[in-house]
This record gives sequence, C-alpha cells and structure tokens, in this order.
Amino acid sequence: MPLARCFGLVFGAMSLAGSCRGVIVMGSGDPNFNDTDINPPGAALTNSGLQWTGRFGDTGAAVISPHHFISAKHLGVDFNVANPPTFVLQGVTYTTTAKTDIPNCDLTIWTVSGTFPVFAPLFSTLDAEIGRRLIVFGGGTQRGVPYSFGGQDRGWLWGPLDGRLRWGINEVAAFDPGSGFGSQIYATFDFGPAGLGDYECALSNRDSGGPVYLREAGVWKVAAVNFSVDGYFYEAATGGVGPFLGALYDATGLYTADSNPASPRTIVPGPAPVPTGFYSTRISPHLAEIRAIIGSTDLLTTTFSNWQTASFTPAQLAQPSVSGPDADPDGDGLTNFQEYAFGAPPWEASPAALPVVGKTTVTGTDYLTISYTRANGLTDVSYVVEASSDLTGAWSSGTLVTALVAATDQGDVTRVVVRDLQPFVTGSKRWMRVRVTSP
Repeated sequence: MPLARCFGLVFGAMSLAGSCRGVIVMGSGDPNFNDTDINPPGAALTNSGLQWTGRFGDTGAAVISPHHFISAKHLGVDFNVANPPTFVLQGVTYTTTAKTDIPNCDLTIWTVSGTFPVFAPLFSTLDAEIGRRLIVFGGGTQRGVPYSFGGQDRGWLWGPLDGRLRWGINEVAAFDPGSGFGSQIYATFDFGPAGLGDYECALSNRDSGGPVYLREAGVWKVAAVNFSVDGYFYEAATGGVGPFLGALYDATGLYTADSNPASPRTIVPGPAPVPTGFYSTRISPHLAEIRAIIGSTDLLTTTFSNWQTASFTPAQLAQPSVSGPDADPDGDGLTNFQEYAFGAPPWEASPAALPVVGKTTVTGTDYLTISYTRANGLTDVSYVVEASSDLTGAWSSGTLVTALVAATDQGDVTRVVVRDLQPFVTGSKRWMRVRVTSP
C-alpha cells in the first residue's frame, strides 16, 4: 500500500467475537484507556520503555545516552541557536544544543545540555526483529468514529488530536525497504484472534518520531522510530469517498493512492481481510553511525549491573528485594541473576527459560540431557552443568561427567544442550542441573 507519514496512536479493544459495535460498548474508545499518565504499561510490560520516553514537541522520543535522544528526520524540526527546541523527560525540560542526521534513513540524533537520569539500551541484533512483540509510544490522536464499507465494519477513522502520550502493543510482521528512508519494521492492525487483544494498536497523526521498543535477551531496548502508515484510501476507482486515513483491520475492496484524488488508484485485493499497518525506521542497521554520534555511551547490557539499570527504575534499584540478584519480582522461580543469565525478562513469568531435562540415544544407549538458553554477549556469567546420582553427595561436573551436544545461536540467546556421560538405564536415578555464577 502507499505510505502516509504517521503522525498518533489509534487503539481498538478487540473482542474475539462480534462486530466493532461491541468493541465500542466495551469502552475501547475512551481517551484514558491507554494514556501513559492514567493507565501506564504494567505487569509483564513494566519498565518496557515509558521510563525512557519523553516529549519532543507534540510527539514522543527516546533517550539513548546521557546527553542524546533519537527522533524522526522527516518531522522537519531544525536546530536554532537563538530559539533551540526543547525536550521533556519525567517532567524536566532539557534544551537542545545540536542536531545530527543519520545518512540514508529517517533517523536524527539530538544533543541536549544537562544529563538524563536514565537512557534506553539500543536493539543490536541485526535482522532479528521479525516475530517479536513490540510496545510503541506516540502523542497523536484519539480513536475516531467507526468506519464501515460494503456493509461490514472495517475499523476506525482518526479522531481528535489531543497531544496525550499513549501506548500500545503489536508484533513485527516484516521488513520494508523504506522507499529511500531506510529499512523499516512493519506491523499490522489485526482484529480478533489474529491480534493481541485490547492493546493491539495502529499509528495515526503526530506519532512520527515516537519510539518502538523490542525485547532482546529479556531486556526492553529501543529498536525503531515511527515513520509512516498505510494509506490514503478511497471507496471507488475514481471519484467517490476519499482520500481518508484510518486504523483499519480490513481494507479489502478499498482503493489506495496518494492524497491527490486524481492519482491512479490500486484496489486492495481479497477475499481474506487485509489489515493496514505502520512503519518504523530500524535502529540496528545504523548502530555504528549512532554510536559515533553519541560517543559509544549507549547502555550495553553485557554485565549484570547494566542489565539491572535497563530493567529497573532508579527507585527500584534502591530496593534489593526488587532488583537485587536474588530477588524474583515476577514470581516465576528464577532470580534476577538467573533471568539475566538465561536471557529472560524480570517482569514476566518465563517458564521457557527454565532448563529442561530430556534424553538422547547414542549408538543404542540412552543418556540424560539438559538444555538451557544462554544470553549472548554476557561478560560476567559462568555456566556449569552438573550431574548427581543421589542428590545427597556432591554434584559432579567437567569433561569426564558431561559432553556438549549442541549450541544453536538463536540471535540474542544460544540454546545449549548437554548430555550426561553416564548411561541412563531403566530403574536408575540420575539428576542434572545448570549452575550459573558470577566469576
């Protein structure tokens, strides 16, 4: 579909059955529903980026170093020494002192006087964004009136612009080359079982420059900056209703073109529902240029101390019962240090991060195995696989006790499988475990 520059967040609370009229009854059009001041992200989304998101004019932007924040180039904001733009983070206003554009993309880095108290890590695993859950922030419009076409509900038009910072979730569906503005991630506005529930989101007016955060090895990191949305839309091949923009979970049968009513139009094919989507400029392809500007002061979560800084607020860091190495704030049985080592988030139960015991057969003989995830790039963790026959004596480890079966790089974590060297026979007892320590 053609692109229209994205500029607010439009949200629809989506039930698994019924039409959008039922959704409206559920109150998803309430402007307070996803307002960051009234209903901030919580539970598994605790500390998922809001703490690093400030206000730049009437939209959002992410802090990425003690003295820098990142925004969208196409906003067209210029640096003026006599009247420099300002940025507000956690109620404190910072004055900009310089602006540096990243070549061949829509990213721009602003420098401020003063020092930010917090800043976001940068998503660094190249080409690993697809399929990951995202959270996005923007300062745009409310959800507007319902839109129907061909006797079917299709979504909502953009509503009033009120400048309130809002949030929503989605999932990276694909990459887009970006039409000369740099590589983009693309996420679609999916209805019902295809979506993510009440907070599934689309972008709208004034969301440009807002940040997108993805998790990497259990840590939320800024991964993209909002750029554009699908559109414009028309109801006929010529003439008719249009151009218009909206958060549509099914654009089938509509026509797309630019905002000029005289431009050639292309029909959106069916029969399956075709949701609209939004585009955000990726950060990972431009890490070298970004780090050259900010002086390599981004937060690298390769030590437990930096992981704590990225995962907890300053107030939480002052509470060892929440952020300490032995704390378990999500109650999933893994301590914070274990979550860090296994690449799991501290605020969401992570059963998949628990080591798993299994069995393998080698030349007709069965052996016990254990598999676990190891967060890549860590510099202060030691992983030791141990075995025991009775749980009462000492656990044993080393090359005479276990052997590596496989180590599969999965991007930001490696899946490791280790087997016992003692054969496992029916009626025998054998245990394995993974011990993670800081050297």
